[in-house]
Amino acid sequence: MPSQIAHILLGREAAQGLPDGWFPRFSEPSFRLGCQGPDVFYHNRRTKPGAFLYGTRLHRRGWGSFLARFRREALDRGWGPDHPGMAFLAGQATHGFLDRRAHPFVVYFSGWRIPGDPRTESLRHSHAFFERILDVLLWKERVGTSLAECRWQDDLPGPGDFPPDFWTAWAEALHEVFPQLSARADVETRLKNAVSDTQGFLAFTSPTARDHGVRAARQGALHWFHPQVLPDEDFLNLRHSPWRHPVTGEEHSTSFLDLYDQAVVEAQRALAALADHSADWEAMLGNGSLNLPGSEGENSAPQFSRPWSYEELYDREVRARLGEAGKLP
Repeated sequence: MPSQIAHILLGREAAQGLPDGWFPRFSEPSFRLGCQGPDVFYHNRRTKPGAFLYGTRLHRRGWGSFLARFRREALDRGWGPDHPGMAFLAGQATHGFLDRRAHPFVVYFSGWRIPGDPRTESLRHSHAFFERILDVLLWKERVGTSLAECRWQDDLPGPGDFPPDFWTAWAEALHEVFPQLSARADVETRLKNAVSDTQGFLAFTSPTARDHGVRAARQGALHWFHPQVLPDEDFLNLRHSPWRHPVTGEEHSTSFLDLYDQAVVEAQRALAALADHSADWEAMLGNGSLNLPGSEGENSAPQFSRPWSYEELYDREVRARLGEAGKLP
């Protein structure tokens, strides 16, 4: 899955497909939170009862089914662009398109750790770190400034920023698709805990939280932070060098920007139909895997990769952060 900033950038570009006048009326922080898609459940590591399993299941299957039901709940309740839940729902709808397009690229160039194989130990956190490398470079391509200026993770909403009917609608949709994961009476509490943990985690790892990055460098957790010093390597594959799909081995030469642009177009189409009761949103969004979809959209295991030298990249970043530490107030 691409990381936080890439998903928000894509969501904002895809928002051009919304009905006229909708995006300026959105709660923009709620939209940014929505752009994180089912990743909000992955960030739910502290507060119990948790919702982590919803993230796992939604990345494997059922994304379109869940969002179609969530949209039905929203429209039946009369939500419009001024409701923070509608902004959140719109952001959610953009997430899966980038995951499906970009995840094979991310996995191929990040590799993965194989338990019991010491040769892959340096890839333990490579996936998360490469996603943040892509965030930094995509921001530079699209915005033209340093990511250190980005405050998008600083002011995301917490549970108290949404009205009661938001939690009911979200919980009903999730429970209808995944009734086996929790008793219905517990779902809303799990969702509030996930949002609370996501708000805290993303604020703590924000590009503006330089002091937190130094602490993470000392504690071996810098993979959750956006790198500040990168070598002059073609991480985005702008030279269109060949790479292979990690599941099928099929050769590609697309850049990350190519994949991103394709996802923007797909997400724009989905948002154009956000308020159209007659649109088959489930078919438009699809239920296939958001991880590594096979030929039929099924969740598949990777076989092929060519990871960057993550141990070297990570050590470079740690040295830079710790070297800067003495300059911090």
